[in-house]
Amino acid sequence: MKFLAVTAASLLSLSAVSAATNSTGEFHLKTKLLEPKSDGRARFNNLIVYSCNPKGILPEFDICLSTEPTEDKYWSTSKIHYNETDGKVAFKIPDEPDSYWTLNFPPADSTGRIGWSPVVINNATTENDFLGIVMAEDKGLVATWPPFLGWMVCYWNLEIPQLFWRTSAWGEFDNKYVPRDCANVELQVEYI
Repeated sequence: MKFLAVTAASLLSLSAVSAATNSTGEFHLKTKLLEPKSDGRARFNNLIVYSCNPKGILPEFDICLSTEPTEDKYWSTSKIHYNETDGKVAFKIPDEPDSYWTLNFPPADSTGRIGWSPVVINNATTENDFLGIVMAEDKGLVATWPPFLGWMVCYWNLEIPQLFWRTSAWGEFDNKYVPRDCANVELQVEYI
């Protein structure tokens, strides 16, 4: 129960609006900066989460962020779908109406030395290898794994903003410490 309370508090301002208010169940996820905007981190505010393939290698898709909704022939999309039947949150694949990529957390570093890990797309592995993200009707977007401490956006490997999830490394990870090229954010639902 403590996990759900921490997750709900750290994630939301995701409104706990049920899919009934949006008949398609489709939405975008946008970042909301949790730190002051004057220290150079304003670039992390109001970014839209989307699937991307920056390396151009199939099936290696990542989670990226942009200021505009995305939809293209390479299956990059910012359109996210909530499935009421199984409670899963997933990207809709363009031109394939019944195909989805789920948002997932790979397991955190088991040594506990790193306080964050990337969010990935489950398109090349079995679902059991990953820890999922689901939409809880009364809690918004939640993780299904207890070490989750919130979201972080960074400019690192791919020269584009990427989404990470903060873990409980070192027992109690210092929530105030964020790498210089990163920012703590919330993810907000914006229905389409």
